[in-house]
Order: sequence, then structure tokens, then C-alpha cells
Amino acid sequence: LLWEMFAFSKKSAKGGKAKEKRQKVQQKKEKQAHNNRVKLRLIEIERATDERLEEDIRSEKRKLEILAPVKKSKRSKIEEESSTESTETPQEQWKPTYSLTLNHLKADANPKKKKPSSDESEKNTKETMEERRARLKAAHFRSLNEEMYTSDGNTSFEKFKTNPELFEAYHEGYRHQVEKWPTNPLDHMIEYARKMPKNTVMADFGCGEAKFAQTLHKKYKVHSFDLVAANELVTACDMTHVPLEDQSIDLAIFCLSLMGTNYIEFVREAYRVLKPNGYLLVAEVTSRFDKFNRFGRAMESLGFDMMSKKNLGKMFVWGEFQKNAVRKPLKDVSYVLKPCVYKKR
Repeated sequence: LLWEMFAFSKKSAKGGKAKEKRQKVQQKKEKQAHNNRVKLRLIEIERATDERLEEDIRSEKRKLEILAPVKKSKRSKIEEESSTESTETPQEQWKPTYSLTLNHLKADANPKKKKPSSDESEKNTKETMEERRARLKAAHFRSLNEEMYTSDGNTSFEKFKTNPELFEAYHEGYRHQVEKWPTNPLDHMIEYARKMPKNTVMADFGCGEAKFAQTLHKKYKVHSFDLVAANELVTACDMTHVPLEDQSIDLAIFCLSLMGTNYIEFVREAYRVLKPNGYLLVAEVTSRFDKFNRFGRAMESLGFDMMSKKNLGKMFVWGEFQKNAVRKPLKDVSYVLKPCVYKKR
């Protein structure tokens, strides 16, 4: 009997817990349903409010757009009659004046611009044509520049040798670019070279219009090399084969001229013509380097020791290297400089 009583009480307890659980689930469902009804009601109220606001706005606009007649005051009428005799008919005299509509208000807020005179229009046309020419020249320069970065030196040499006018177009665009730079790396190289002894022999690889030689040729012997001879100071050649004897110069510079896909061969040629312990200066656009130390290790593989490195503002990086006469250049060297490729416009 006791055992049966115990089992019955246990069963009752389980039944009470199950009932309590069912009640909690039911309460939760009712609460959720109530919350859903409240949300729906709020959405309906919000929609109705928005509709009323839109209707109010539309009605206000209609009121503004309706022309509201305003009769002239008696005082203004008497003043007009006393000042001058009116020739208008009674209907015209009492013709109502109207308030400004929205269109009039917009017209007052944005008055029409005066048409330019013939001289002004001609001037604007000339400016537009000049701007178009400038854009075309800039686009031509970018195209040539990108082609030089993505071709080997010999291909570029043959192309400019066949079409020297392209070289002139390139350097015209280059001059416009230099005017926009906050600093010119070539000026820093010139200042560096001025501190060298008088008997120093120098070579400018990729000299352009030979500004380096024009500035220093009275004091130093300067060899200038590029794909086309822009003037009498420049020797036209491929940068992988310059007409100099082995170990014949003290200083070589590459100012923004490591441009070909075989630029490593340009550096090898500089190593060939430099005297033991001769110096090599390199200046390039900052965006071409992932890390300058990688470029420094590549230069070590080509037989140079890195002496110093500095940033010339945010646009350019300068590196000073010295030829190591003991360590010979390796045959396989990684190309670490990225080409300058422009975004499509």
C-alpha cells in the first residue's frame, strides 16, 4: 500500500510539472501573438500617419499654386489717380494682381544667366580646345610611358629610332608632369654630383634632354645616353650596350629610367662601366617598390652594396649604391620593381 501511495504521488508530481510546462509554453505563445498584434498596429498607424502627411503636403502645394487675387487698396488707387490720369479702361484698372506662384519663386531664386557675348564665347571655345589638346597629349604620354615600362629596352630603342617624333611627344608630356611634382629627383642627383672631385667621370643612363650634363659639363666629364639624341650632348643607344670602356666612369645615375622589362641588364651595364668602388644613384617612383629592402638585395646580387636610402617626399625613393669589385654579379636575379601601369580612364 505504501509503495502504491509513493508511486501515485510521484506520478502526480510529474503530471503537475508537465502541466506547468504546458502553461508556460501557452503563455509564451500568447505573449508572442500579442507582440505581433502590437507591431502590426504600429505599422498601420505609421502608414496612416505617412498618408496624412503626404496629403497635407499635397494640399499645401495646391494652395501655393492657386493664384490668389489681391485687390488694390483704395489708398493706392487714389494715389495713382492723383499722380497721373489713367488711360486704362475700368476693367483694366480693377484687373486683380496675383501673388507669385512656385514657378515664379524658382525663377527668382535661380535667375537666368546672361548669354555670353561673341568675344566671351570665342574665348571659351579656345579654352575648351586647349583643354582637349592638353588631355590628348597627356593620354598620349601615359600610353607611351606604359609601353616603355612593359617592353624591353631594345624594342623601345628600335621604335623611337624609327619614329623620333614619338620621343619628342613623350618628353613634352614628361615636362608637363615635372611641373606638377613637389620635387624633382634629378635636382637631388645634381647636388650630389657637385660634391664629387673635379676629375670625376659620370654617366647618365636615360638622360632625356640631358639636364644633368647641361648643368655639370663645364666642371665634369658627363656621358649622356638615351633612346633618341634630343641634343648634341646625348648619345642614342640601347641602355644594355652603351659605348663606354670597362671600368671607365666614377658615377652612374638612373633617374626614373629603369623602365624596360629587362632593366636588370641596364644595371649590369652600369656595373661593367663603373670603376671599382664607383657609385650608382637610383631614383624611382615609390609605388614601384613593395619593399625597398628587396630591391637592395637584388642590387647586392648584381654586385653593389647599398650605402644609403631616403625618401624624396611621398612620390620618390632615392638609393645610393657602391660597386663591390670583389663580389661579382649573379646570373639569375629577381625583377622586383613593378611597372608603372595607369588606370583606365
